[in-house]
Amino acid sequence: QRRGRWLLCVDDDQKAHFDRVISAVGSDRIEELLQELFRLHDLNRNGVLEESELIKINEKIQILHYGEDIDKEEVRTKYKDHFREKLDPEGRPVPYDVFRAYWLHVLKEHDKDLRVHEMILEQCIAEVESARQAFFIKAFHSQSDEPFLP
Repeated sequence: QRRGRWLLCVDDDQKAHFDRVISAVGSDRIEELLQELFRLHDLNRNGVLEESELIKINEKIQILHYGEDIDKEEVRTKYKDHFREKLDPEGRPVPYDVFRAYWLHVLKEHDKDLRVHEMILEQCIAEVESARQAFFIKAFHSQSDEPFLP
């Protein structure tokens, strides 16, 4: 499948024109994005996704969206339940292949188009990158962040 984008080009005479940039979206690109999303979730860089990491990332995302006064216990409960329902029923850390299988299922349920999968994953990556930055904003810092800081 092909995805088209427009690139603004300005020549030496300062004349602007748009060139169409064609890029293929295939399984390699989706795999690359899934690996990046997993890497970003793996806060302690031990090669597995832990329940506490999923909770903490989503806690930060909620704070970024709704402010500091979110109900953190509600967020913790929601993502603990989500982890146990979708990834591991006992809350044990999961390797990349489990995370990948879950995300591929979610993406296919949502849409069959790989371009849509790419956009969803890119947005999720942007959200998690922002959440990771929130660890370093004093206003968003909490003592429970300590295990996840470098």
